Amino acid sequence: MFLELAVYTDVVGFDPFLASDVEHPVFNAAPYTLAGLGAAIFSIPALSLAVSAMFILLMSGLILYQTSAMVNGGETNYILATVGLYVSIYNLFLSLLQLLGAFAGED
Repeated sequence: MFLELAVYTDVVGFDPFLASDVEHPVFNAAPYTLAGLGAAIFSIPALSLAVSAMFILLMSGLILYQTSAMVNGGETNYILATVGLYVSIYNLFLSLLQLLGAFAGED
């Protein structure tokens, strides 16, 4: 999935720094985090799955954003860029595992 997003960024030339109406994807994570906490506190499985699906979309967008920043020169600190990309891939993997585990019938 990461390779597909990276190729998409390179081929299409996605540049979020040129778009004036694009916010940083991290700002969108706060409602998802609060929804995830609500799902954990109130033990609502459907909300937990919905949050996992939302995090998959959010992390995919964040990978696009970070890859574009690295390729187009918007990111100059490569250590922070690499760590941020690693965390995005890790969160994407965890969300996919949670969805796959729920649909496989495992608790």
